[in-house]
Amino acid sequence: MDFKRRVKLYVFGFLMGLLILMIILKGKKCSSVAEIKIEQLSSQTIMLSDKATCQLKCLNLNIDSLRRILPAKFHVNYDRSEVHAIPFGKFFVESNKPNEYPFSVVITDSDTISKIEQFDLKITCPCDTLSKIVN
Repeated sequence: MDFKRRVKLYVFGFLMGLLILMIILKGKKCSSVAEIKIEQLSSQTIMLSDKATCQLKCLNLNIDSLRRILPAKFHVNYDRSEVHAIPFGKFFVESNKPNEYPFSVVITDSDTISKIEQFDLKITCPCDTLSKIVN
């Protein structure tokens, strides 16, 4: 068998393999670990700490809008997160485009509840003094 014929058979087999993979994988979505975690956190019951409730009012957001934008516009920063913290892991969630949303979120993840501990705001808010007054 000459070289041209071998190349033709190889290309034909390669294209057939690609076609079969396209048919099998059609419509399947590939997700990273961070995408799966942010979807899990936003789908759980969300609770807010007192400071987070105040900060959410400063941002003019409600829980429903936050639940909608978290998986679409935010990602988990594992470098800043404490995944193996005891008793529950803390996840640092930040915006994909920092100029679009002026905050990041610290979420404590238990089995069925995502508790938002605080928002790291890039704007001034009177809630920043809330913990100083209470303590």
